[in-house]
Amino acid sequence: MKREPLMTEAYFQEAIDHIQSTVAERAAKLKNNTGQIKKPQVFAHANFRDQCELLVARYSAGEPVDTLANGLDALVSAWETVLSTPGSSANDLAYLDDYVRSLWIVSLALIFDASDALWQRILTCAGNEGKDRLFERLVSVRTPGRRAANALLHTRAYACLDAAAEKKSADEMTRFLKAWYPALHEVGWHASHKGPDGGGFFGYWAIEAAGVVTAFGIDDSAFRDLPYYPKDLADHGRAA
Repeated sequence: MKREPLMTEAYFQEAIDHIQSTVAERAAKLKNNTGQIKKPQVFAHANFRDQCELLVARYSAGEPVDTLANGLDALVSAWETVLSTPGSSANDLAYLDDYVRSLWIVSLALIFDASDALWQRILTCAGNEGKDRLFERLVSVRTPGRRAANALLHTRAYACLDAAAEKKSADEMTRFLKAWYPALHEVGWHASHKGPDGGGFFGYWAIEAAGVVTAFGIDDSAFRDLPYYPKDLADHGRAA
């Protein structure tokens, strides 16, 4: 049953098919590139972005949560391809799009109880050890002893989620979710549902909220029906 209310089931099926075919086409061109692609790092990053959006779109479309875990390895592989492609920039948590995507991937790894090998691949790709307090809170649940971080890089958008993680607070999580969408107005996918025929829209979900609930065992009964909260992911994570 479709979870994202803003678009139809037909829209999401078409979007998923389009992303999958586009990713496959780009991957083939990158693999067989003999110089015709002048900026392969652009192709590689687009595939990484699209693999992330594909996984979220599948959740939006209503796929069973336990079937989504198979998309995490492909997503991380695409991330590794970015970082191994000449001309690519390293992941930078100071950049909001990188920050949100990094929180999402770590959250999904916790929710799906990723293997140790996959978890280490994620940490290698993410980098930025000791740079951000919220990111380190999440990572330390599974990898204690990392370098601590005092700074929260994106206070306006993430102070409440950081407080929710620290205090295991449903009230702070409620505040975070209510402000989530407007607080992220600078990310590339914001307002994508307003594009022609919804092109580029994959669903609005605070994946990081489900990650924090999973990691810290927060009771979500007070906020589980709020917009943007992916309660089915959180339920899966707590049951794992």
